[in-house]
Amino acid sequence: MVIRRMFKYVGIAIICLVFVVVSSALLYRTYLQHRVAEKRAITSLHGVDSLEAVRIGGIDQWIEVRGHDLDNPILLFIHGGPGVAFIPLAGAFQGTWEKHFTVVQWDQRGAGKTYESNDKELQRKTMNIPQMEQQEIRPRRRNLSGLKNPVISHFLKNNRNLEMNCSSGFRL
Repeated sequence: MVIRRMFKYVGIAIICLVFVVVSSALLYRTYLQHRVAEKRAITSLHGVDSLEAVRIGGIDQWIEVRGHDLDNPILLFIHGGPGVAFIPLAGAFQGTWEKHFTVVQWDQRGAGKTYESNDKELQRKTMNIPQMEQQEIRPRRRNLSGLKNPVISHFLKNNRNLEMNCSSGFRL
Protein backbone atom coordinates (compact mmCIF):
# COMPACT_ATOMS: atom_id res chain seq x y z
CA MET A 1 0.00 0.00 0.00
CA VAL A 2 2.83 2.41 0.86
CA ILE A 3 4.66 1.57 -2.37
CA ARG A 4 1.49 2.16 -4.40
CA ARG A 5 0.98 5.54 -2.78
CA MET A 6 4.63 6.42 -3.42
CA PHE A 7 4.31 5.47 -7.12
CA LYS A 8 1.14 7.56 -7.33
CA TYR A 9 2.89 10.67 -5.96
CA VAL A 10 6.01 10.12 -8.04
CA GLY A 11 3.82 9.74 -11.13
CA ILE A 12 1.96 12.96 -10.33
CA ALA A 13 5.29 14.75 -9.72
CA ILE A 14 6.64 13.53 -13.09
CA ILE A 15 3.49 14.67 -14.90
CA CYS A 16 3.71 18.08 -13.21
CA LEU A 17 7.40 18.36 -14.09
CA VAL A 18 6.72 17.49 -17.76
CA PHE A 19 3.89 20.05 -17.82
CA VAL A 20 6.16 22.77 -16.38
CA VAL A 21 8.98 21.97 -18.83
CA VAL A 22 6.67 21.93 -21.88
CA SER A 23 4.90 25.13 -20.78
CA SER A 24 8.23 26.87 -20.20
CA ALA A 25 9.50 25.81 -23.63
CA LEU A 26 6.35 27.12 -25.32
CA LEU A 27 6.53 30.42 -23.44
CA TYR A 28 10.21 30.80 -24.36
CA ARG A 29 9.38 30.07 -28.01
CA THR A 30 6.68 32.77 -27.93
CA TYR A 31 9.15 35.20 -26.36
CA LEU A 32 11.75 34.47 -29.08
CA GLN A 33 9.16 34.88 -31.85
CA HIS A 34 8.20 38.26 -30.40
CA ARG A 35 11.85 39.36 -30.28
CA VAL A 36 12.40 38.32 -33.91
CA ALA A 37 9.20 40.12 -34.97
CA GLU A 38 10.33 43.30 -33.19
CA LYS A 39 13.80 43.09 -34.72
CA ARG A 40 12.45 42.56 -38.27
CA ALA A 41 9.70 45.19 -37.97
CA ILE A 42 9.69 47.91 -40.63
CA THR A 43 9.00 51.08 -38.63
CA SER A 44 9.83 53.67 -41.28
CA LEU A 45 6.94 55.82 -42.45
CA HIS A 46 8.14 55.31 -46.04
CA GLY A 47 8.60 51.56 -45.58
CA VAL A 48 6.62 48.55 -46.72
CA ASP A 49 6.02 45.10 -45.25
CA SER A 50 3.44 43.02 -47.09
CA LEU A 51 2.76 39.41 -47.97
CA GLU A 52 0.09 38.77 -50.57
CA ALA A 53 -1.03 36.37 -53.26
CA VAL A 54 -0.72 37.53 -56.88
CA ARG A 55 -2.21 35.63 -59.85
CA ILE A 56 0.72 34.65 -62.10
CA GLY A 57 0.66 31.93 -64.75
CA GLY A 58 -2.84 30.74 -63.80
CA ILE A 59 -2.18 30.17 -60.08
CA ASP A 60 -1.90 32.33 -56.97
CA GLN A 61 1.78 32.91 -56.19
CA TRP A 62 2.89 34.55 -52.96
CA ILE A 63 4.99 37.69 -52.96
CA GLU A 64 6.60 39.31 -49.91
CA VAL A 65 7.62 42.97 -50.23
CA ARG A 66 9.83 44.51 -47.52
CA GLY A 67 11.94 47.62 -47.34
CA HIS A 68 12.65 50.68 -45.21
CA ASP A 69 12.11 53.16 -48.04
CA LEU A 70 9.86 52.78 -51.09
CA ASP A 71 12.14 55.18 -52.99
CA ASN A 72 14.90 52.55 -52.95
CA PRO A 73 15.31 50.39 -56.06
CA ILE A 74 13.59 47.01 -56.22
CA LEU A 75 15.62 43.88 -55.58
CA LEU A 76 13.64 40.96 -56.97
CA PHE A 77 14.96 37.84 -55.26
CA ILE A 78 13.98 34.71 -57.14
CA HIS A 79 15.35 31.77 -55.20
CA GLY A 80 16.88 28.57 -56.53
CA GLY A 81 13.73 26.96 -57.84
CA PRO A 82 10.83 24.80 -56.79
CA GLY A 83 10.87 23.02 -53.48
CA VAL A 84 12.57 25.57 -51.24
CA ALA A 85 11.02 28.84 -50.14
CA PHE A 86 13.24 31.61 -48.81
CA ILE A 87 10.51 33.85 -47.37
CA PRO A 88 10.64 32.09 -43.96
CA LEU A 89 14.47 32.21 -44.01
CA ALA A 90 14.78 35.84 -45.13
CA GLY A 91 15.27 37.24 -41.65
CA ALA A 92 18.67 35.56 -41.46
CA PHE A 93 20.17 37.40 -44.44
CA GLN A 94 17.84 40.06 -45.79
CA GLY A 95 17.98 42.80 -43.13
CA THR A 96 20.84 44.75 -44.73
CA TRP A 97 19.24 44.49 -48.17
CA GLU A 98 16.01 46.04 -46.83
CA LYS A 99 17.91 49.21 -45.87
CA HIS A 100 19.12 49.78 -49.45
CA PHE A 101 16.41 48.11 -51.56
CA THR A 102 12.74 47.29 -51.59
CA VAL A 103 13.16 43.50 -51.50
CA VAL A 104 10.58 41.41 -53.33
CA GLN A 105 10.69 37.70 -52.45
CA TRP A 106 8.70 35.39 -54.72
CA ASP A 107 7.52 31.93 -53.66
CA GLN A 108 7.60 30.41 -57.14
CA ARG A 109 5.39 27.66 -58.47
CA GLY A 110 6.09 24.58 -56.35
CA ALA A 111 7.55 26.39 -53.32
CA GLY A 112 6.33 27.58 -49.93
CA LYS A 113 2.97 29.30 -49.63
CA THR A 114 2.45 29.09 -53.40
CA TYR A 115 2.71 25.31 -53.29
CA GLU A 116 0.44 25.02 -50.25
CA SER A 117 -2.30 27.36 -51.53
CA ASN A 118 -2.79 25.84 -55.02
CA ASP A 119 -3.83 22.56 -56.61
CA LYS A 120 -0.82 20.23 -56.39
CA GLU A 121 -1.69 18.33 -59.59
CA LEU A 122 -1.96 21.56 -61.64
CA GLN A 123 1.41 22.72 -60.33
CA ARG A 124 3.01 19.35 -61.07
CA LYS A 125 1.76 19.43 -64.68
CA THR A 126 2.91 23.00 -65.29
CA MET A 127 6.18 23.07 -63.32
CA ASN A 128 8.89 23.30 -65.96
CA ILE A 129 11.66 25.71 -66.90
CA PRO A 130 9.91 27.24 -69.97
CA GLN A 131 6.76 27.94 -67.90
CA MET A 132 8.81 29.56 -65.13
CA GLU A 133 10.83 31.64 -67.59
CA GLN A 134 7.63 32.98 -69.22
CA GLN A 135 6.22 34.19 -65.91
CA GLU A 136 6.95 37.72 -64.97
CA ILE A 137 6.25 39.85 -61.97
CA ARG A 138 5.09 43.34 -62.64
CA PRO A 139 4.76 45.81 -59.80
CA ARG A 140 1.01 45.59 -59.32
CA ARG A 141 0.73 47.62 -56.17
CA ARG A 142 0.34 51.31 -56.79
CA ASN A 143 3.07 52.22 -54.31
CA LEU A 144 5.63 50.03 -56.13
CA SER A 145 4.82 50.93 -59.74
CA GLY A 146 6.81 54.17 -59.67
CA LEU A 147 10.08 52.67 -58.49
CA LYS A 148 13.08 53.23 -60.74
CA ASN A 149 16.18 51.16 -61.54
CA PRO A 150 14.94 47.68 -60.65
CA VAL A 151 17.72 45.32 -59.69
CA ILE A 152 16.85 41.78 -60.72
CA SER A 153 18.63 38.64 -59.64
CA HIS A 154 17.56 35.35 -61.12
CA PHE A 155 18.82 32.00 -59.93
CA LEU A 156 17.82 28.66 -61.49
CA LYS A 157 19.01 25.21 -60.48
CA ASN A 158 19.72 24.08 -64.03
CA ASN A 159 23.05 25.99 -64.09
CA ARG A 160 21.84 28.74 -66.40
CA ASN A 161 23.83 31.94 -66.20
CA LEU A 162 23.09 34.37 -63.45
CA GLU A 163 21.58 37.44 -65.05
CA MET A 164 21.46 40.72 -63.29
CA ASN A 165 20.32 44.09 -64.55
CA CYS A 166 21.87 46.70 -62.39
CA SER A 167 22.05 50.33 -63.38
CA SER A 168 23.54 51.45 -60.06
CA GLY A 169 26.70 49.34 -60.34
CA PHE A 170 25.81 47.40 -57.19
CA ARG A 171 26.99 43.78 -57.22
CA LEU A 172 25.75 40.94 -55.03
